[in-house]
Amino acid sequence: EQVCALSLSADGSHLISGSSGGSVWVWNLAAPWDQNSCRFLCAAAASNVESLQAQLENEGKKDVNLHYENGPTALHLACLDPHPDKSLSLVQMLHLAGAKMQAQTLGLQTPLHLAAARGHLPVVVYLLEKCRVQVNAIDHQGRTPLMLACLGGHLEVVQFMWNLKTVNTLLKDKKEQTLLMFASMGGLDSIVKKLIQRGDNINIIDESNESAIVKACAANKWATVRLLYNSGANMRVSDRDGKQPM
Repeated sequence: EQVCALSLSADGSHLISGSSGGSVWVWNLAAPWDQNSCRFLCAAAASNVESLQAQLENEGKKDVNLHYENGPTALHLACLDPHPDKSLSLVQMLHLAGAKMQAQTLGLQTPLHLAAARGHLPVVVYLLEKCRVQVNAIDHQGRTPLMLACLGGHLEVVQFMWNLKTVNTLLKDKKEQTLLMFASMGGLDSIVKKLIQRGDNINIIDESNESAIVKACAANKWATVRLLYNSGANMRVSDRDGKQPM
């Protein structure tokens, strides 16, 4: 479950802290933020559906697109909920209240990036089909939602996005990592097979001199390693540290 707390720092600014899925986070909300605004964001961060609904009904839509100092809005926080169904309820509520569905953090991550990284298929479907957000949005690392879904090993999300006519599966991130590399790190063998069958270069390397099989080894995805090896991956390639797959 997500846990959230609101406190006041020595300089008068508000601190919102919490934990979710094993991660701990703290955001400093520079003054002058009123406590009602902070409570609204905290309700989203804590996935408190009842509190969020009550605040929207009592205070209208003025707080919907408020954001933390480093960018996340209530909508971003709703996408981080560990439970897909609850996350969807929060996202739908904020959408109807006028939330900006394509909002970006300072890291240029959209709500779709976070939902895809979490593997929340219902939220991903809602954002793409109902809200018509950009499927190929790129964050500060040059990564798309599809890349993050592959990295997380979220097969259902990847399969859904793969079948969209507008999705670009040929992009690389800023480190020259391909979708084949992300799928290999996520252990998504069915996607790896598709990419190999369509002719993706199995031995292409990124800025760290790592190929898909090197990344699969580092991620302990041994079934994927065997698949890549049997498909002709070069076992002699070395990364920057001189390490080889075998």
